[in-house]
Amino acid sequence: MRCALTGRLVLAAVLAAPVVLAGGTAEADEPAVRQVVVLEEDAGDPGAVAADLAAEVGVVADAVFAEALPAWTATMTDAEAAEVESDPRVAFVVEDFRFAHDSGARPSACSGVRSGRQCLPRWAARIGADQSPARVGDGRGSVRVNVAVIDTGIAAAHPDLNVAGGVDCGSGTAVPVTGAVTDGSGHGTMVAGVLGARDDRTGVVGAAPGTPLWSVDVFDEYGEAWLSNLLCAVDWVTATRQDADRGNDIAVANMSVSGLGADDGRCGREAGDPLHAAICAATDAGVGFVAAAGNYGMDLAEVIPAAYDEVIAVTAMTDLDGRAGARTQIDCLGSDVRDYGESDDSGAYFSNYATGLGDLAHTLAAPGVCVETTTDGEVPGYGVGDGTSLAAPAVAGVLATCIEYGPCRAGRPQYNAATLVLGAAQQGVRHRAQGFTGDPLHPFPEDDVRRFGFLVAAGR
Repeated sequence: MRCALTGRLVLAAVLAAPVVLAGGTAEADEPAVRQVVVLEEDAGDPGAVAADLAAEVGVVADAVFAEALPAWTATMTDAEAAEVESDPRVAFVVEDFRFAHDSGARPSACSGVRSGRQCLPRWAARIGADQSPARVGDGRGSVRVNVAVIDTGIAAAHPDLNVAGGVDCGSGTAVPVTGAVTDGSGHGTMVAGVLGARDDRTGVVGAAPGTPLWSVDVFDEYGEAWLSNLLCAVDWVTATRQDADRGNDIAVANMSVSGLGADDGRCGREAGDPLHAAICAATDAGVGFVAAAGNYGMDLAEVIPAAYDEVIAVTAMTDLDGRAGARTQIDCLGSDVRDYGESDDSGAYFSNYATGLGDLAHTLAAPGVCVETTTDGEVPGYGVGDGTSLAAPAVAGVLATCIEYGPCRAGRPQYNAATLVLGAAQQGVRHRAQGFTGDPLHPFPEDDVRRFGFLVAAGR
């Protein structure tokens, strides 16, 4: 029986554009659309099987994945897809689909940036990044863990970002970027700044200062990407840990995307979810995934990839002054955030949240409102944005720092996720100021912790 993922994937920004489901060129009464064919694990060489089946059905395989998930894609009618799926070497077939985003940046809120001085963003102060082993903000902090930003690309021309290289998965096949790595919309550059802006006494600084960032662009010039492009990205990230080059091993991958779906408890094999299957395989290969929870104000159990137990899901909280205690209610470029339902040191109104104990076990919170970071443009600069898209890279940066300085371990993503989540919970219990609202005399509301998870701490 053919499986079909229903729902949508969008960048985890507050202003997400509507999803456009996959479509194809009409041919008589049966249109042909791109399909993702997932093979059984013992099917043999994916490329050979794809060539065999494509020739048999009379279609052309346009992408083959072999590292994380044995799969291939081709444009087929439903009848052709059913014929392919009847082959015993095929596990399931799903229709490819695309997702879009709409995000933007506002001028920087960091004082001093415009005059050339470095700013320790308020979000970084709120998670104690300046007290981490990297001593974020002292002008010398550094992390050397390879991190992939699966997004719209990164503006390598930005002087505050250490972009080690990149690939373009916009066609469904990983194409190395030979020239300067660029960003199609600016979203990936904002994510990259929160994650790893340099600690160089200018601009802003990220959670893992100067860490090597690998751009994995899954979007086209229209701001859209396909499920197959995400599979390409996960496949490429996995390949870095299986080739002969030890210097390019990706340890952490940030995915600020979200869509409707669920964790079937069997790495997607029961539900027919190829993204879940690919992430499970990549995790087994040693890649740790951090995923934005999404911005629908709903239970993240219904959102992928955040729902997958194999990833660290990140919700967004509001912090406007870098301190616990809910001392202020406004101050985001002069806008009163109460007009949008926000209040200082609380769960962000738009953020998805967790309700089940299983999801809370792999969920953390980080600041996601009025977040200062790097921006793209004719003149790369700095600005602020909102969304779980910008909360996730703070956690990805903390994870990279934890791997660099301990106690996390390279190549042990499940151990690292448990270490990070448990450590944040213990920190929150011991020091109430690390929670959402309140200080040691005014504890944070239990409901915020139950729904959004403990606030990630950059480590002591």
